[in-house]
Amino acid sequence: MVRNHLFALLLLFLARCRSQSTLNDVPRGHYGFNMFERAVREGRCTYTFIVPEDDRMCPSDPAIDMRINYLELAREQQQKKSNENSRRIEKMEKMAEEQGKLLMELQWRVGNTSASGGIARQADEVSRITEDRSSATSRFVGCAGMYRQGVTVNGRYTVQLGTTSFPVYCDMVDSGGGWTVIHRRLNGSVDFFRNWGDYRRGFGNVRGEFWLGNEKIRLLTSQQPHELQVTLTDWDDRRAHAQYAYFHMEPESDKYILRLGWYSGNAGDALSYHNGRPFSTTDRDNDSDPSACADRFRGGWWYGSCHHSNLNGLYHPRGKHVGRGDGIEWIQWKGMFYSVKSAEMKIRPANFAHC
Repeated sequence: MVRNHLFALLLLFLARCRSQSTLNDVPRGHYGFNMFERAVREGRCTYTFIVPEDDRMCPSDPAIDMRINYLELAREQQQKKSNENSRRIEKMEKMAEEQGKLLMELQWRVGNTSASGGIARQADEVSRITEDRSSATSRFVGCAGMYRQGVTVNGRYTVQLGTTSFPVYCDMVDSGGGWTVIHRRLNGSVDFFRNWGDYRRGFGNVRGEFWLGNEKIRLLTSQQPHELQVTLTDWDDRRAHAQYAYFHMEPESDKYILRLGWYSGNAGDALSYHNGRPFSTTDRDNDSDPSACADRFRGGWWYGSCHHSNLNGLYHPRGKHVGRGDGIEWIQWKGMFYSVKSAEMKIRPANFAHC
């Protein structure tokens, strides 16, 4: 009986070794493993290694990967903030330098003004322009806003101010770009001897000769401080310009009084005489002369008694003319009896070049 049992166990062992085996089939303990190793050496069984689940190489931990990615992102953001702060510091240093130059020039002007009334006006201008420059924001309107958004081609565009929109011509090239053109004379194709309502609304075509309109100009310049550039061309195609550091028009209730800052350029200062003057037209005589300057000089302008400039006067096609200064005059450049070939007035935010 015992012999029969031993023979059955031997047959069972041989059958097991002839089948596919795994490490999990290896008998536990030193003796069992020796039996399995001997059977393999003698060719009595084959085996396939199957790595147990617990012994496989662990994949990367998602939590650790997420943490690493977060730290990398935080480092990049910190670097961006550092670079941005450096740029801001450089910009502030430049603005501080410009402010210093501005104050020095204004102080020099105040110190060299002989009339006491002029000193008072210049002192007021120091405080007003300094305040305007320091409080101006970088949120530009008109063509300057479009330029900051990447528009760099001259042409006709539509600006939106609140609920009001209207077409303008943008000069995106001259003197750094960002200019909104408010006035242009080219060839005499448009009549500028108009009434108050026309000058209030504007007239002409922004691609040719036009006056943008007192109400639109006032709306643009009321958003933030603006500067003005006047460009003139004579009949020999020589150009000159006059630039004013501050330009603003009071509302219609104050007759669109002109407000100007100091002058620079090579055309001569023919507009400061009109600073503080109300606007006049053929049907609204607001000048200080006994006669009606708008009628005498055939235009709408900030006449006093009567003008040093008259860019909305008659277009004389040969420049020099006989008369009483009723042409497109800039007296400090060409005198009273020379009507320029073309003229252009354009504005942009006063802090545009510093931002």
